[in-house]
Amino acid sequence: MEPPDDAPFRQAVERICADLRDRGLLMDACDTAGLAEHRLRADGYPTAIVDYHPTVADFLAHTARWSVRRDGLSASAAIGP
Repeated sequence: MEPPDDAPFRQAVERICADLRDRGLLMDACDTAGLAEHRLRADGYPTAIVDYHPTVADFLAHTARWSVRRDGLSASAAIGP
């Protein structure tokens, strides 16, 4: 996650992802990435963007490659079960 020193943003992303998994949503679905973006914006990051980059390998492993951007900063992270 970037920026590496933004612990509150990292915690928000991790909390939201855990909540979505707990609700039974698949992390390798575009709709789930959209929900994560909506939640980040509602949690105080109004310019947050979550881009979904599916690959066949990620789909088969039930993981997702998301780019999470906060305030113009970006990072890619594999998010799985």
